[in-house]
Amino acid sequence: MLKIISVIVFAITLTVSLIVGSKAIKNSMVNGELDLREYYLEEYDVKVKLVADEHCVVVSQNPVIVKNGEKAEFDVIFENNYKLSEKNTPENVTVKNGKLIVSDCNRNSTLKLTTTTIADYYDFLIQSPDESVGSVSASSASGNFVEGTRITVKAIPKADQTFIGWSEGTTVLNGGNIVSYSAEYTFELEKNVNLYPNFLTAGYSIIRYHLNGGTLASDGTTDIVYQQFNGKYPYRLNPNAIRNDGSIVREGYTLLEFTDNADGSGEFYTPGGIIPLNDGQILDVYAQWSEWTSADDFDLALDRTTGNYTITRYVGNLSTVSIPAEKDGVQITKIAAGAFKGKSVSTLIIPPTITTVEEAAFERCSKLETLYVSDSFTSFYDNAFKNCSNFKNLRLGAARAPVYGISESIAPRIDAITHRDSDSKPIIVFVGGSSCMYGFKAYIAEQETGGIYQFINAGTNASGCGLLYIEGLKHYLKEGDMFVNVPEYGNIQMGKGEIVWRTLRATESCYNIFSYVDFSKYYGFFDAMSAFNTDPEARLNSAPRDYNVKHGLTERYCDLPDNHPSFNKTYSATKLNASSLPDASVININEIIGSLADKGIKYYFGCAPICHYNASGTTSTDAELNAFYARANEVLNCPVISHPKNYRYNTLDYNNSNYHLDTDHAIIHTKKLIADLV
Repeated sequence: MLKIISVIVFAITLTVSLIVGSKAIKNSMVNGELDLREYYLEEYDVKVKLVADEHCVVVSQNPVIVKNGEKAEFDVIFENNYKLSEKNTPENVTVKNGKLIVSDCNRNSTLKLTTTTIADYYDFLIQSPDESVGSVSASSASGNFVEGTRITVKAIPKADQTFIGWSEGTTVLNGGNIVSYSAEYTFELEKNVNLYPNFLTAGYSIIRYHLNGGTLASDGTTDIVYQQFNGKYPYRLNPNAIRNDGSIVREGYTLLEFTDNADGSGEFYTPGGIIPLNDGQILDVYAQWSEWTSADDFDLALDRTTGNYTITRYVGNLSTVSIPAEKDGVQITKIAAGAFKGKSVSTLIIPPTITTVEEAAFERCSKLETLYVSDSFTSFYDNAFKNCSNFKNLRLGAARAPVYGISESIAPRIDAITHRDSDSKPIIVFVGGSSCMYGFKAYIAEQETGGIYQFINAGTNASGCGLLYIEGLKHYLKEGDMFVNVPEYGNIQMGKGEIVWRTLRATESCYNIFSYVDFSKYYGFFDAMSAFNTDPEARLNSAPRDYNVKHGLTERYCDLPDNHPSFNKTYSATKLNASSLPDASVININEIIGSLADKGIKYYFGCAPICHYNASGTTSTDAELNAFYARANEVLNCPVISHPKNYRYNTLDYNNSNYHLDTDHAIIHTKKLIADLV
């Protein structure tokens, strides 16, 4: 009886429990089946599975089995710019250190992961300039902002300053990249931004040299060099590019030039050559390098006296040869006679370490067209190029600092041309020797023509190669511009293609012009440069000078100042006749005239002053002057604007020689030339 009662009590208890717990049982249904384990066991296994969307992936075990109430961990990788969506994710699911964690797992479950794009936050920082140059403002103070925040910054320069742009990371002078040239700049925040305002004193300019694989020799980590220039008259000159003097280096390479673009395209600037630069301009230029030809392509002999190598023979067959500056740390400084004889080299690069090149070193290199060389050699003569009939391109770079003053330099003339008054006002350049430098006044010429032309005085030295200057300056002139050539009556000025060391005084700071001429028309250059570097009267004993200094010529006109001093008067009568214009000169002049015409530039032939020195009994007769004038008209393909009979002056009209008129007679001479021209 007792046993029956116990069974009845158990049945009633079970029924009551099922009725009372019906809601809990319903909630314990898993996949349509009743799961009563939690009512019978304190601990049991729970299976948790993740289903990822297309922007994430579970890389660890999935699903996982954990004990009731414990957490499940998964390694999940999210696609860039995606994260777990907070909106569609249960509260017990978190992501930390690359792991997705499901806390308090108490039942079998399958969780679907939903992702969303990340809204990043970025730092914005604006740098304040020195109060002496200007101030800045911003729509938002420096801080941390959500991606896409729109920010406006504004720069306010002082009166004597020019705003040149906003740069990131650092200032322009320290290599920062310009992101906007506008004083008011608006952008949306998409990354951390550290913004710098950049100001320049009015008229100053900046060149940034990207060493493009090279570095500073003094600092192997620096690959951008900057220079800042005062571009205002009377101090402004177009600056020289960095010289190839070893200050920038690239192991196994020779510096060729600088260009506007990293790939070598755009305008090029020879080392030490002039770089036309506008006031307030920021110019980026890029070094271009030539990798050395393997030293195994050369037979080398060690000079026991100097400890350096001499190239005795080039044994390779490349069309472009870049001579190495050294082998195994020993410099190569000399090229022996016949070393390249008969080789099919079209482009040759000689490094600045080469100071000596012997006679006939490149004999019968008939395919040689282009030579890159620096001005560092001391024993290298024209006879090295015997029978090199196609040699026409000279790319001359400076390894040495200039030493001469620039009153007779072509450099300030290039400066005046590149900073011309107006594109609509033609430029007329007068080219001659010191009789032009002392005997022509560009400002008077401008007055005489009512200001419709800009006149530039390009008078230099009687030993200057006038046609070389004209052909080089052509590069900077435009259609409608003009040359008036008033050569002194000697072979070099009159059209002979000879270059002497005094010619190099005028090109010392602007070697670029050699790149713009047909070098096959000229001779004597290598002889002249060797003399220039070794002659005590040349630059051998002269101290280097600062290029970017006041040059003593008048603004825009490049005239010498008025009131020339009178000293050491020495005179000789000018001798002029038909033979003063030889056939070789005529050919050269007419070729230049043709090349100018191709660019729409006119050429006129005028007269230099003639010293009428009767006391010597050697002055030119009217018949001789008539013969010269007649020949010039007959053989030159240009207008001959002046008759030499009208350009005779007495000795008292000169300063200190029969080439240098005093100021009063320079004005008279100018008015005569302009009357003949117009």
